[in-house]
Amino acid sequence: MNRTRSRLLHFLSKRGPSTSQQISEGIGLSPSAVRKQLSALVSSGCVEVSQNSVRKGAVFYFANAGQIQERSEAARLILDIVE
Repeated sequence: MNRTRSRLLHFLSKRGPSTSQQISEGIGLSPSAVRKQLSALVSSGCVEVSQNSVRKGAVFYFANAGQIQERSEAARLILDIVE
């Protein structure tokens, strides 16, 4: 996983559900760069999306802790085999 995606996951893990604009401001990347990385993280299952019914049309992203944990454990197993 690249550094930018790691920063996004860390932000979402600490801050909780956030819009792409909030993430952009929080980690200092352009909104388009954040959306590109979020798209990849959503595809991988590490980030999920939710629509906010209070703020119509607002899209919130949140870290999927279970999927992140599974991927971390798989990576550790691979590293153990390689070593």
